[in-house]
Amino acid sequence: MFEAPVKLFDIAHEDDGSTWEAIKACEKILEKDPEDTMALASLANAYERIGDSARAHELRLQSVEILERDQKWADLQEMAEHLCRTSPEDQKFLKLRDLAAEHLKNEGDDSASRDKPAGTTRAPLAFDLNAELDLAWLLLQNDMITQEQYEKAISGLTESRMNTMSESTLSLLQELAAMERIKMDKILGFLSAYTNTAYIEVDGFEIEEEIAARIPLSQSRRIGVLAFAAMGEELMAVVLNPVDENLKKRTAEFLGRKVHFFLTSPESFQKAIARLEAASKKR
Repeated sequence: MFEAPVKLFDIAHEDDGSTWEAIKACEKILEKDPEDTMALASLANAYERIGDSARAHELRLQSVEILERDQKWADLQEMAEHLCRTSPEDQKFLKLRDLAAEHLKNEGDDSASRDKPAGTTRAPLAFDLNAELDLAWLLLQNDMITQEQYEKAISGLTESRMNTMSESTLSLLQELAAMERIKMDKILGFLSAYTNTAYIEVDGFEIEEEIAARIPLSQSRRIGVLAFAAMGEELMAVVLNPVDENLKKRTAEFLGRKVHFFLTSPESFQKAIARLEAASKKR
């Protein structure tokens, strides 16, 4: 196709235009659902990036209260763990973390165990709106897309995220692929070189269904990640956002294995998912 060299709670870069887009997008989602904990977490990240730690802390506190009330123990444990690091003097977060860990233990969810089959009772892999906005900003700053395409893609992505009933893929590349005058080959070549991530057409591979099933297909489709093969004890997976290092880290933790990541196109990704879903319906 082309020639190219073969973030839910960590903040690792300085503020740029994507942060303000993230704030606007998350606030729009929260207008519809003020208790959307994913949007609250993403908004907290954005405020932390612009230096408003007090507002970020307030939003995370709001999140943990909702998660505790709704007994979402895996998500609560992760959020409380983050708050323990940022506010070590606050015993409330330590207690919440331990409370969540105790509930998970009672439910048989030993997330630290690498011997447990992956993709069963661990917390679902979450979509991070900030990471997709970061990708959009990167493409804009490197003249891969125009300002108009940037704004249209962000608007579409936000609307898709707000539609909780939708099973569409939440991906900046997927939004761009649906537009006219988008040079997807050029974008994929740039991302492959920029992230030093090899490109493959995943639908052309003999996908190992048992490996793919380690992440529920509904999750794979939604967040743009698909495990497709094993290589000894290690796994191979494709992503639609190779810039999102946090998603790669969380995917490896979810799968309990070292994972080698590849970039694929939105079209190839959707074909692979459709093929797996068709095979699953036949069984």
